[in-house]
Amino acid sequence: MLRFLPLLLYLLLLELPVSANKMKSVLTQKMLDESKVSFVIKKDYDLSGNTITIPQRLRLVFDGGSLDNGEVCGTNTIMEIKNKESRIFGMDIVISGTWNVTKVHDSWFAFDESDTYISNRLIKNALAFSNDRSFCHIVFDENRTYFFELPYHGGGFLGEKVSFKMVDGKKKRLYADLLSDKFAYLRIFTIPSNTRLTINNTWKMLPTDMGAYFVFWEKMKKNITIDGNGKICGDARNHLYTQPFNIDSKRYFGEWGMIFEFISCNNIKLSGITIEGAFGDCLYFSSRVIDGIPLKKQIARGLQMHNVKIRYGRRNGVVIGARDVMIKNCIFENCGIDEIHGTQPWAAIDFESDDFEKNKSFYCSNVQLKDCIFHNNRIDVNSYGVTNPEFGKYAVTIFNCTFSNPVSVNSSHWIRFKNCHFASLKSGNNKFSMFTNSTNLLFEDCSFGKIDRMRQARSLLKGNKFKNCRILSQ
Repeated sequence: MLRFLPLLLYLLLLELPVSANKMKSVLTQKMLDESKVSFVIKKDYDLSGNTITIPQRLRLVFDGGSLDNGEVCGTNTIMEIKNKESRIFGMDIVISGTWNVTKVHDSWFAFDESDTYISNRLIKNALAFSNDRSFCHIVFDENRTYFFELPYHGGGFLGEKVSFKMVDGKKKRLYADLLSDKFAYLRIFTIPSNTRLTINNTWKMLPTDMGAYFVFWEKMKKNITIDGNGKICGDARNHLYTQPFNIDSKRYFGEWGMIFEFISCNNIKLSGITIEGAFGDCLYFSSRVIDGIPLKKQIARGLQMHNVKIRYGRRNGVVIGARDVMIKNCIFENCGIDEIHGTQPWAAIDFESDDFEKNKSFYCSNVQLKDCIFHNNRIDVNSYGVTNPEFGKYAVTIFNCTFSNPVSVNSSHWIRFKNCHFASLKSGNNKFSMFTNSTNLLFEDCSFGKIDRMRQARSLLKGNKFKNCRILSQ
């Protein structure tokens, strides 16, 4: 009988599941602590749900193996990957701590192709390899669509959680509270300073019924480049209008769904990508009052946008309240339109400093919009309060643009239009008036499809100028 035991054991093993046949290799903290200079990962390790911390000065070398099912905490850790196309992280990994990695690829991470797979953790893991102190280039170029979500699925009436003051016996909500850390649960991702993020695939937000979210929350960050030929999509076209923002409102569903929220940031560059479908603004770049921070650090400056496509911004495509801005060769289309339940000011681009009244240093200066295309926006350009009348030089200059829809300049000063074409200076919306409370506007070498001469006369009395302009029809 004994001589048949090896055969019986073999037959039993054949009946076992594959996972039982292949014993997992478990990586423990002790194995890392006992390593001297580097730890080479040649097989697939399971962390058994534990957190391992890479000892300082220990290098991780991936040579055919991977890590999964646990948290890996770096301590300014250097990684070396022998095969750049390897999957070195499984589906259930968490990256934390600090790393000294100059380039990261999304191909490193295992991925589920189904449209039910939520990629928040994968994206956060890739971003976790960067930090505010050293440069890192993160590349998303796999043939994938990343679905992500707002993790907060709390109760309705989000606006009721915002503070208020009483005005004429009614509550006036202070919606700027949404920018405070009290509402940090509305922030999805953050790109650290000194990071280049290249996106060559598509990121799609799953629909939410929350009237506020920040896909990328960037506060006082600097030296960030975002490029590639990919697309980042909010939920404006499939937002769930199932609950109003406030209890006392049946129709107001919020307007704070931002894709890029840059607050008091410095030296930000975007090129090539498409940003679309924000429930609020596709991109917001402005100075804001930040308690306890020196004034000069609160001033936003240094935005460059080249060849970026901005589409379907429900409130605005882009909002600018900053200094030293260049927006060139960009396309703005379908912003503020009824199809996405557009909300005021319905603009492709809005020059407006929200905190200008609180801090007069938050003016726009050296802002240029050049060679951009506008198509099917409810309002092409809106402006409100970018500077004061005494500023003394042109704060915003708009070159070589054609506007087929209204341009609204309200309570703004020192704006110059150069070689632009306007279908009309008379807005199609009665709430907008071209020159309301505005001074020191210059229209130079511009053409107009239709112009209201009385408006032109009134504007000239306020110091606004038309130089070498043409009226193509009356």
